[in-house]
Amino acid sequence: MNQHIEALDKAENCFHAGKTREGANLVWQAAYAAIKEVAQRHSLPSTTEKEVFTSARVLDDVCPHPYVMHGLYLSIADLYRRQASEEEIPDEIRWDPQEFFENLSGIRLMINNLGNNP
Repeated sequence: MNQHIEALDKAENCFHAGKTREGANLVWQAAYAAIKEVAQRHSLPSTTEKEVFTSARVLDDVCPHPYVMHGLYLSIADLYRRQASEEEIPDEIRWDPQEFFENLSGIRLMINNLGNNP
């Protein structure tokens, strides 16, 4: 899981440098890969993105943590890539730059939790 934490560190550097899209993609890839790896280790479906999202919710029971909801944090990681996409996002739901930093801590906690569970 260290490589996924390192990807989050790189993402944070990207956000500081104003490279929102690059950082957002790193966040998504790190969270998605971490969930997928642990899902595969526990023989959970993980072939498609939809299966990985479904397996993320199962990981709440397999890799419990009082403050981690794996499906929620995977969804937040998905928001990163959507917020940084070229799509038109209404102003009322578009993230302010600091929100890219604020939401990293939960994803970091999730990845650390996955790394601490066999």
